[in-house]
Amino acid sequence: MDASVIKGVEGLELNGSDAAIRKGSIRRIAVEGYDSSSRKDVVEEGLRKHFASRGIKLILGDGGSLQIHAFAHELDFNRTILCRCGLIYVNEEDEEKALTFDGSDMGGSILRVTAYPFDSNRLDHFFATPEAQDKYRQRVLNVTGFDTSLARDVLEEMARGVFPGSYCSVLGEVVFVYLRGKDAIEKALKLSGRSAGGFNLVVNAVLPLRKDGGGGVSLARMLAMAKKDEADFNRTGVLPDGIRVAEADSQVFCIENRPGFYFIPNALSLEEQCKWIKESLTSFPQPPNRTNHNAIYGPVADLYESAKANKVLVQEDTNIWKFFDGEEATAKVKQRSCKSVSASVLLRKLRWSTLGLQFDWSKRNYDVSLPHNNIPDALCQLAKTHAAIAMPSGEEFRPEGAIVNYFGLGDTLGGHLDDMEADWSKPIVSMSLGCKAIFLLGGKSKEDPPHAMYLRSGDVVLMAGEARECFHGVPRIFIDEENADIGALESELSHENGDFIAEYIKTSRININIRQVF
Repeated sequence: MDASVIKGVEGLELNGSDAAIRKGSIRRIAVEGYDSSSRKDVVEEGLRKHFASRGIKLILGDGGSLQIHAFAHELDFNRTILCRCGLIYVNEEDEEKALTFDGSDMGGSILRVTAYPFDSNRLDHFFATPEAQDKYRQRVLNVTGFDTSLARDVLEEMARGVFPGSYCSVLGEVVFVYLRGKDAIEKALKLSGRSAGGFNLVVNAVLPLRKDGGGGVSLARMLAMAKKDEADFNRTGVLPDGIRVAEADSQVFCIENRPGFYFIPNALSLEEQCKWIKESLTSFPQPPNRTNHNAIYGPVADLYESAKANKVLVQEDTNIWKFFDGEEATAKVKQRSCKSVSASVLLRKLRWSTLGLQFDWSKRNYDVSLPHNNIPDALCQLAKTHAAIAMPSGEEFRPEGAIVNYFGLGDTLGGHLDDMEADWSKPIVSMSLGCKAIFLLGGKSKEDPPHAMYLRSGDVVLMAGEARECFHGVPRIFIDEENADIGALESELSHENGDFIAEYIKTSRININIRQVF
């Protein structure tokens, strides 16, 4: 059988004595059930010995290690073996024998072993029921008792020694331990009171499970629902069923079966909208704030001004990129055959930037070790003002981090949860700027039918408490003149800032999400 028939084998790099094996003779086996809270090397050695007990030699990949993978896209499988499924590679003649290990006991863990491929973007029900899947979702432990005067890397290493396979972050007197894996949380809770370097640890809290689900929704139907509800309200003044005013004489609306969700239309003045659109393009992408461009180009300074000046970003060295004027950039590219990209293209391809505490998308958590500036005071105050209605009594919202999303033509935001903050009772303050969008607010399962509504420039949405557990997304933005609803905004932007920003916003939407991280 040709190797390309076996999904993923074509990417396997063989080494050592295994390099002589024809890839077409390799079979890939999926294994689940091992103790996923163990270290990666421990799991690998255990699997090697277990299969060797019946004379099966596992084929090693590049670097001499087994191909251990996590199939849920959010898992950080470069740092931890706290994932639910591993892949092993065997010779074709050993495949049948390897499959007989299904149901075998490996050090007290019952293995599930089956032939691969199956859909690597979705775990088959054969491997785990939804109830069992919950054990593999990330949980966050709030732990005190460590000596937080120690250097951060020393402290994290100490925490990993107590909680094997974890990722840890430190803020003040608290260590946040991120765990996932079979029985990992149950084991971690038993470590409360354990001594680490002479200090007694206390696990103060375990933050909620992630929720997942499936299902789909007809965008056309959602658009029709949103349009009808809005038209009926504009005509009669009567709110749709299930929608109420949060407080008498207020312009804050709630959805009765989505407690913790608040919608504030026209919350931002035209002047405020222009200010934060400009800041989103000029200041917010500036280092040390991170953007989606960091991964390829490193920190990109002065992107907006360079785009206005028609500059070009040129690769001067392996990891060094620099803006040059058009003619100079052209000369450098011809002379050195190096890569280049125009600043205007980069501005259009800007998809996110992070303010305050920096969010690490590769790990899906906040990395307090990354350099950062505080969120601008004016934005903090604006967030506090709008967050007040959703805050627990007597508490004030603390803006600590923000993610700015930039939507262009055809961009969408799929159904997701914002679940990486420590306290879900605190709201996310979400400000809409630019072109109108359709917003879908689902339930705690993707099977729950969503509510559909329009978000226009200047609208604010709050999500706190139970609403934080609800899937939500933006399946479409409207850029045509009839539906974008930004005529007045375009005029104001042109008057205040010239045509450059006004031209940008004609086909764009910006969403600023401010969060209390801890």
